[in-house]
Amino acid sequence: MFKGKKIIVLVPARSGSKGIKNKNLRKVKNKTLIEYTSNFIDKLNIFDLKVLSTDGKKIMNVGKKFNFFILKRPKKLSVDKISDYQVIEHLLNFEFIKKKKFDYLIYLQPTSPIRKAS
Repeated sequence: MFKGKKIIVLVPARSGSKGIKNKNLRKVKNKTLIEYTSNFIDKLNIFDLKVLSTDGKKIMNVGKKFNFFILKRPKKLSVDKISDYQVIEHLLNFEFIKKKKFDYLIYLQPTSPIRKAS
């Protein structure tokens, strides 16, 4: 909890990229993009739950390693034309998440790993 508010962070990482295969698992300086994102989340220390939304088993395994709550994304939400809103909506309609009643949601894409805490 941060300033009395419950905050969830959602990291979308589908497996079926056309441009760069398995881009979310690609390593940059010996860390995957998911690892960079996880480290950033952990460093901030303001989130009550970090969620990885994915359809890929390899991505799920990496996510578990970094203590993500894994939200298995259905195939219909894992195609090119799916909007961020649809991925967020899928999370918010998940019963476990509904019960938690979060105040804020942060959406961090692993393909944008250069971030500042400020």
